[in-house]
Amino acid sequence: MATAIDAAARWRELLEDARWAPSPHNVQPWRLRCDADGGAALLCPPDRLLPDTDPAGLFTAVGIGCFIESLAVAAAAQDLSLTVRRTGANPGDVEPVALLALAPGGRDRLERAFLHRRRTSRLPYDGRPVDLGLLEELERIASGFGHRWTATDDRELVDWVVALNRETLFLDMADPVARGEVGRWLRFSAAEAARVATASHPLSSASRAGCSGSSSAVIDCWRSRGFGTLRTRCTAEQCEERAPSPGCGARSRPWTTGSSRDACSCACG
Repeated sequence: MATAIDAAARWRELLEDARWAPSPHNVQPWRLRCDADGGAALLCPPDRLLPDTDPAGLFTAVGIGCFIESLAVAAAAQDLSLTVRRTGANPGDVEPVALLALAPGGRDRLERAFLHRRRTSRLPYDGRPVDLGLLEELERIASGFGHRWTATDDRELVDWVVALNRETLFLDMADPVARGEVGRWLRFSAAEAARVATASHPLSSASRAGCSGSSSAVIDCWRSRGFGTLRTRCTAEQCEERAPSPGCGARSRPWTTGSSRDACSCACG
């Protein structure tokens, strides 16, 4: 019994560090169940999923991977190694998606403190290139873990990635499905809920850019100020008509880069 209690305490301690891992919309889909043998089962219950914006569970799976790696970092700080065995279950299944175990002798990883210092920056890209020395350091770190780090100074590619990130933000703000699902994860007091219903609508922050009015008017205003284009979804028929390559046809998936609400383009999926 004492061993089981000690193991549960150890997993709880590791969880305090690993829970800082990033996850889609901060839903933190992971749950740990301590087993009698000292291991733990990793579960991802259906009430922690995003069926509207992540129907295939791919975004959630990435978050679970980040969580497992964070557990490994926390374990290594205590001279423990983490082993992971996939079960074949998927996020949302009743069965665990993985079985975890701890053993002595954790290999070197990133410092545990980095788990708590991690941040997601919402600041605009200022256009400055990353210091070459930092890129070389990242390459050395990645190589030490058996990975290959690559970076690019291709201006066209950098601009495309920055624009894609910006337009994705606009999609989350403008799409009622995405906005509704994210909103379901927010918890407010009665007073805060009343304020959110008016001034704190996701689009209301646009007022800092001098934009006001209805949602569509705000989006148009932001777009006119160079904050990016509004992304709209193409219909299957439009994709069929605008297939970017011969034979793409039914494999086309909706994608948007248009400069107006009526414009769209498609990419092969």
